[in-house]
Amino acid sequence: MSTDPAAPYETLADLGERELALVSALAPEQLAELDQIGRQREALIASLPPQAPPAARPALARAAYLQERTTGALLRRREDVLRAMGDAAQTRRAAQGYGATLPSRRHRLDRSA
Repeated sequence: MSTDPAAPYETLADLGERELALVSALAPEQLAELDQIGRQREALIASLPPQAPPAARPALARAAYLQERTTGALLRRREDVLRAMGDAAQTRRAAQGYGATLPSRRHRLDRSA
């Protein structure tokens, strides 16, 4: 274990960098890795002392900055998903509207067969 009191805070910032990279290039197969980073971060934070040493200030500032960027990236992704869902709903309503104008197709069973 490192004797550098800022080392765990550097690790926290490193996790933030990995998280931002994954969120920015999110693919479904990366969700498990994103979840793993979250669990690592939670465990690391739980192990930190209540008061960070002064040497940890740069790492904490970097971690906070990365968290803000990650939050922004997630909000943009959320907006993209909501927009796509709205577009899909609008397309579905339009298709249903066109379907309602089509004449009814009654299937006639040929009983002679």
